[in-house]
Amino acid sequence: LTKNNVYQATVVETTVDNEVKVETYVGVCATTWKERLGNHTKSFNNPKYKGETILSSHIWDLKSRGSTYTIAWKVIDRGAPFTPITNQCMLCTKEKFYILRKPKMASLNKRQEVGTHCRHIAMSLLSKVEKVKAP
Repeated sequence: LTKNNVYQATVVETTVDNEVKVETYVGVCATTWKERLGNHTKSFNNPKYKGETILSSHIWDLKSRGSTYTIAWKVIDRGAPFTPITNQCMLCTKEKFYILRKPKMASLNKRQEVGTHCRHIAMSLLSKVEKVKAP
């Protein structure tokens, strides 16, 4: 499975009054999509992680109101994670682009996310490089 995706989740809620509401969320994953989806699923099902993302907080709100919901996922873009050569993270840059310039695609995202530091920098640190064993 591919890495370095910008993805969108579309949450369709059906309230107890049969009203249908749609919210959207934009996120990124530098891991494989399978790993990222697994983390989302964990945060939807385990109360310990319910505040892990804005999306998981929203899902727990839906559950507390007794609403049913479906989530549709799609990859909307790709980008390279942080590289010390350019000192840029295209994943974070693209995520911020969608949050700011395409707000209908990211109705759940908070605009404060745009000011946060890149969480992919840590992956590029020398301390994360695995040592090569001599034969």
